[in-house]
Amino acid sequence: MKLKMVLKKFNNRLPIYLKKAPNILIQNLSLQLQQKITNKKQQRYLYHRLQLLDQLHRIDQYRYLWQSYLNLGSTSNLWP
Repeated sequence: MKLKMVLKKFNNRLPIYLKKAPNILIQNLSLQLQQKITNKKQQRYLYHRLQLLDQLHRIDQYRYLWQSYLNLGSTSNLWP
């Protein structure tokens, strides 16, 4: 149960690029995709997908960190 709470707290933090002016972010995405994104529904969808992608990336980093700790502990015979 504590692990779920830690992951929940860990995932709720937004990176700076998602906190600052979403309009600028959508405008930059529009330039990168070379397609106008004027529909509010599309903008919300992209913004939400970016949040999910960021959470997935951070969870993968978190998992990799703990896996590396486990591997180091196992090779050093610190953990059973």
